[in-house]
Amino acid sequence: MSYISKLMSSLPKVWNKDPLEEDLVILNDLSCDYSYLSIVDGYLYLHNEIDNLKDSIQLDLTIYTVGDLIGILGSYGLVTYSTYDLNLNKSALILNELNALNIKSMYFLNGNFIISIIPLRLYKSINWQVLYPIAIYLSRVKEDMTLSLKQLFLSSSSGQWVDYWGTFLNILREYNESDSSYIRKLFLYFINPKTNNIAMEEYLRILLGYPVSINDISPNLFSVVLPLDFIDREEEISNKINEIKACGVNFIIVFVDNTESLASNISLINSSLVSSFYTY
Repeated sequence: MSYISKLMSSLPKVWNKDPLEEDLVILNDLSCDYSYLSIVDGYLYLHNEIDNLKDSIQLDLTIYTVGDLIGILGSYGLVTYSTYDLNLNKSALILNELNALNIKSMYFLNGNFIISIIPLRLYKSINWQVLYPIAIYLSRVKEDMTLSLKQLFLSSSSGQWVDYWGTFLNILREYNESDSSYIRKLFLYFINPKTNNIAMEEYLRILLGYPVSINDISPNLFSVVLPLDFIDREEEISNKINEIKACGVNFIIVFVDNTESLASNISLINSSLVSSFYTY
């Protein structure tokens, strides 16, 4: 049952529940660039493909009065008039829903002009003028709640919600990275081998195209030893290590000018070969 049906059914039986629909006629002098007009869930669409509302003009009727809407339609070459004394300050939500009405049909000749008549229906009943907008709002609230629940799951999240997931996991989105690519990267964070030295060495080797040496210094500190050639990529490398290391574990990056036998010689950290290091 729709929200308007629920609201109407809750009214006392003695109340008049007839919507008392009236015509709001639109005249199209064929200067409008669009072929179809639809009114769906409180939105008015002008579109050229009968089943496609994506590439269309979309007007949110919740923010317009009837007078506002008449003015906007006029800017698209559609002139309106009402069959009764219409209150232009009423919400545009009093318009009845409409599915892909062809606004370039029903032509007649008016002097030297060919004009198309587009009949719209609106609710004249005060009950419907009050309750129908409320029904639209309730429907949108329900839709927003459903969408918010979807965003709680990484696989079905989108846009800024994926960014929230990435911030929580300390994995930032790359510039111009799509949602699907970013979500895949976040899932790989969960399922890929990581945190141990061999897994991190392999990850960085693939990233940098160069062997990396990772050594434990203490239970919660390890070193990443790299040649000086990578010192300009220090921030990038640090971010990638943060993506895969265990929580509560810190690391230092050591850049050296001699990479021979780095895999096991932790003493290099304090030797003269060390050019610079950073602790995270």
